[in-house]
Amino acid sequence: MPPPSPRTHCPWLGRRHRAAVGRRPRAAGGPAQRARAAPRAGALGRACAGETSGGELWAGHKSGSLNVWDAAAESLVLNLPRAHDGPIWGLARLPHGAGLMGSAGDEGLVRLWDVRTPSVTAELDAGCAVYALGTAGGGGGGGGAGGLSEFLLATGGYDGCLRLWDLRSSRLLSNLQAHRAPVRSVLVQCDAASPVAWSASTDGTLRCWDLAQLLSPQKQSPGRGLSQYIATGHL
Repeated sequence: MPPPSPRTHCPWLGRRHRAAVGRRPRAAGGPAQRARAAPRAGALGRACAGETSGGELWAGHKSGSLNVWDAAAESLVLNLPRAHDGPIWGLARLPHGAGLMGSAGDEGLVRLWDVRTPSVTAELDAGCAVYALGTAGGGGGGGGAGGLSEFLLATGGYDGCLRLWDLRSSRLLSNLQAHRAPVRSVLVQCDAASPVAWSASTDGTLRCWDLAQLLSPQKQSPGRGLSQYIATGHL
């Protein structure tokens, strides 16, 4: 079976965000201000990615826009209409600073945002559509991951690769052909004695990777660092 199109929509994420926010938020001010601030009808339903941070809901849309909502007040805080040139498939809160977020785009770019400005602080080029982002969440440990811990970002792409980045320098640390189909979800765990990264793909497998081996300066080889393999049959 051929891999799914990189522009496939994700309707189930939209349902989750509608449940999290409840009803369409209202913006402060008069009718003209509300008309400018409010998203198009059903915009939350078309969200392709979401993340929460300190009471805020982040939503990336198929149009390439990025919205930040105050979940308690149910109001739109920030609207970036052209955050990416295409659908936003992944979002992740960056643990090494307040108000920092990463967004993954269909055009192959990962953008790191300081939403207090708002501005892009760094841009990572993965070379293909990026579907998933994962960080260690500042979860301590990290000695086996070269002391990176909170500065490590993992991305999963349409090409089946798992990529590891250093957020301090925006440098690509590892580029591993982890799967035969797009990687749809990634998770980094640096709070264990042996830090690992998990990757889940539409090839029907869930794989666990030893970060110490992936970040080793030795030459990468297929399957290197694989510590656990689970065949789910579908994903």
